[in-house]
Amino acid sequence: MKKWKILLTVLIAVLVIFMLLNPSMKQYREYLGIEAANLKRTSNFLIFSTFESDNDGYTKKHLGILSNFYVLNSNVNSYTPRMVTRDTSMVIFDTTEHH
Repeated sequence: MKKWKILLTVLIAVLVIFMLLNPSMKQYREYLGIEAANLKRTSNFLIFSTFESDNDGYTKKHLGILSNFYVLNSNVNSYTPRMVTRDTSMVIFDTTEHH
């Protein structure tokens, strides 16, 4: 029974740490370093949050956890470069956006 109490205490302590370090909107603004963008917290799960920024039509989604931010997806780099051959002696990469 004592092992379960210790395990429960550790689990509660870890959850409290995650909750205390769940990033705020202020921290998200500071992380991005931009004020003009449309910023919002899309979800708050108490131990982590998801955020979204829309700046001139470019949307970025981030995961905020333990006072850090991680890119979930971004339509800024949503193209896939593909190889295009223009002649037999030269290969160039087409980096235009393809949908």
